[in-house]
This record gives sequence, structure tokens and C-alpha cells, in this order.
Amino acid sequence: MMDWLSSRLLLALLYLGVLFAGGLLLLGQLRLAEGDLLVAEGATESVLVRESTGRRGFGALHGLPAEAIPFDNPRVALRRLDRNGTYDMVQLPFHVRLNAVEVLKTHPARDALRVGKDMELGVGETANTSMGVLRFVSSRPWTGLLPEPGGQPAVRVSIRETAAGPWETVALAESTWTRCGEAIVQMTWSADEAAARAALPRAYDPRTLAEWRVRDGDKEQHFTSLTPGTGLTLSDGSEARLMQFDAAGDHDPQGRPCIRLRFTTGDTHEDVWIPANDGTDPRVFFRCPTGSGPVVFVRAFGYNEAWVRVFSDGVVSGTRLFAAGEIWRVAGMELRLDEALAGALIIRAEDKAVYEAVVEVDGERRFLREGASIALDDGTPLVYHRTDVPPEVRLDLTLLSSEMNELGTIRLVPGARRRFGNWQFIQAENTRNVLHSAVIHVCRTLNRPAAWVGLACFVTGAVGLTIARLRRPRRKRPRRLMPPVGESHNKGR
Repeated sequence: MMDWLSSRLLLALLYLGVLFAGGLLLLGQLRLAEGDLLVAEGATESVLVRESTGRRGFGALHGLPAEAIPFDNPRVALRRLDRNGTYDMVQLPFHVRLNAVEVLKTHPARDALRVGKDMELGVGETANTSMGVLRFVSSRPWTGLLPEPGGQPAVRVSIRETAAGPWETVALAESTWTRCGEAIVQMTWSADEAAARAALPRAYDPRTLAEWRVRDGDKEQHFTSLTPGTGLTLSDGSEARLMQFDAAGDHDPQGRPCIRLRFTTGDTHEDVWIPANDGTDPRVFFRCPTGSGPVVFVRAFGYNEAWVRVFSDGVVSGTRLFAAGEIWRVAGMELRLDEALAGALIIRAEDKAVYEAVVEVDGERRFLREGASIALDDGTPLVYHRTDVPPEVRLDLTLLSSEMNELGTIRLVPGARRRFGNWQFIQAENTRNVLHSAVIHVCRTLNRPAAWVGLACFVTGAVGLTIARLRRPRRKRPRRLMPPVGESHNKGR
């Protein structure tokens, strides 16, 4: 009896194990029909991708390079995928269109200063080092040059009024000028030291730095000549010509230098006085140095070297051969050449593309560019990182059939799960460029009530069948009576 019961129970357990293993395998395969949907605002997408893991799922193609995946909009997807990686893809039975991205909440970027290997500071935090107290004061937009093969010649210059005052930094390209505090800085690139020194101006005339530009539709035409008659014919057939240059500023209430332009349309003439650096007339802009501050001419050459001449009140205040990092007290200011590169990419503070950390070490301020590293005097490395935190957004989605007929709409907020049929949609975390595109995690699930009822009935039936077979009463076999002693012998005879 016990042997029979044990064998039947073992078979039942094996049967249930096979059923549950099959069910779990089925659910696992359904879950494998998942991936990320990469879609741009205003565009549609119908392909899910995930990094290849070696697992297999229903309806998926495996181990594909990014370029081989048939995206609806490959340009957006390939920007986010590693072209050297391999991916699995799932084709959705519908298309998803990203109608709009609405910002719900923004977050400041996260600044972190790593000290050595084991310590990280946030803005305002301090740490004790062998050099004294280290304090992460703040972060700010960085101005400077990034080496770029084939880039443009450029320099970075810093100026401060006093030895204890803050530095103001500018970066400028070939043959341009800009303001740095009260000073004007202008740079050109030279082939060598002799050519750089020969290119220094002997006198200062604001007209040598003047330029004006005329807007022609979506384009601008630039001019550096102040000769009367200089100009152009615009695309609409009208003309713009320079008629006069007023260096004394007699035609401006503020006494700024002016130019007089004549706009001609057919037989109609319009004369307009344009003050320097004004910008109120959208058709033309006249740029010319004004004021009585120092004027710095930088003639750069080689690597981080330049000849520099400074004018103050129209008179030469000094001339010097500069190397990067040197400080020169001249014309009531301190001047420092930070960088001079023959090929560079200019990063300006107003672009807010790169940041720097302001760090105090035992009261002395130091500056550390994003991603760069410096070492304290005792060799402890400092590394500054800045991580952008994506804003929280709401995604407005429309689901479309293969014929592009609307099937439904979904509004997806962070952390929410929305369903369409057997498919579930979730916003992916830590995605970049969320204002113009989105990464949505999509997976296939058992969602419809009928599917859950069917699964429950299947499991209940399987378990009930097994229990019924165990409890079914055993048929009694008729007992066979032993023949009387000697009966078999008599029959044999």
C-alpha cells in the first residue's frame, strides 16, 4: 500500500512540476518580448531593441548590429546606440508616435569633486587634507580652448584690476576683438615669432577694428572696410551702401562712432545713422571699440606664446613676449596669457557647455575644468565631474495601426505604467535629450482578464485532476479461494 501511494505521489509531483515549469517558461518567454522604444518628438517607431544577452524570446531577432535594425527613424535610434554593439529586436504589431514632451519638473545638475580615490564632495562641503582645509566653493561656466585638429587659431586671456581681485577671462579667434572688463582685446595668428612681432600695430586707430554687417534674409554679409561706397545688392533687389563714417560721434547723442548707410529700393533712398554697438536696427549692426580703456593687441604664434602690445589713451603702455601662465602688470591692470593654440574649439561662458569648479585649498583658490584633473602639492588628485539630471517629463503618445489609423492614446509620466492590450509602457530612466526624444521601455505581459482566467482554470484543473486521481478509490478484486488440498492432484489424473 505504501509503495503504491509513494509512486503515485511521485508521479503527481512530477506532473505538476512539468506543468509549472512549462508555465514559468511561457511567462519567461513572454517577458523576453521586451525592449526600448527610441522615438523622436513628432516621429513614429515600431521596433524595440535591447542589448544582446544570449537569451531567446518569441518574435525576436538576435545579435544584430545597430545599422541592420529596420527602425522607422534610424537617425534618432543610432544616436543612442553603440555602433559596435549587438542588439536583439522585436517588431511591434503597431506604431507609436511621440506627439509632445511636456516638462513637469527640472532638476539642477549634480556637481561632484572627487578627492583621491575614496572621497567625494558636493558644493559647499569641506574635507581635511595634508595641505589644510579643502572646500568646494562653487561651480561656474568655463571659458577656454579645447585642442581641435583642423580648428581655428585662438587665444584665452585673463585680466584683473588688482592682485587680489577676480580674473575675467575671454577666448577669441583670429582677427576678432572682444571686451574683457574695461579693456579691449584683439588677436591675430602669426607664422613665427618674427612675424608676430612685426604684426604689432605702431599706433591705435579704432577704425582698424571696426566692422559692420548687413542682414540679407537668413544670412549676414560682413564688411571691415569703412570706405564710402562699400556695400552690396540684397537678394530682394535693394541696395545697402556705406556713405559716411563719423569717428567723433557727432551724430549720436552718446558720442559713439557712427556710420551712415543708404538703403535704395528702386528710386527710393533711405539714409540711416547706425551708432556703434547699438543693435536697434535689425537690418544692420556696426561694431567698433568705444571707451577709453586699455586696448590689448595679441599676436600669437607657435604653442602658447605671443607678442603683446598694450595701448592706453592711444599711447603704447608696453610691449612684451608672453608665455602661457605669465602675469604682466601694465596700464593699471594685470594681464595673463592662458592659452594660445593654432587649432582649437572655443568654449565661452555664455554657451554653458563646459563648467569649472572653484576650489579653496587652505584659503588659496584654484580652478578645475569639468573632466580635468589637478594634483595637490602632496600628490592627492582632484577630479571635477558635472552630471546633468534630466527633467521629469510627460510623454503624449498615440498608437497607430500598420495603416496609420489611430488605435489609442497614452499619457506617460515618470514611474507610471500604462497598458495597451498585452503591452506595458514605462518611461526609461536617465535618458538624455528628453526634450526632443524619448526612450520608452515596452514589454509584453498577460494583461487581459480572459488570459488570467484561462491560466487560473488551467492550473486549477491540473491540480484538481491530480488530486482526484490520488483520491479515486481502488477497485476491489475478487478474492481467489485456495483449492482444497489434493484437488489439483485429482484434476491432473
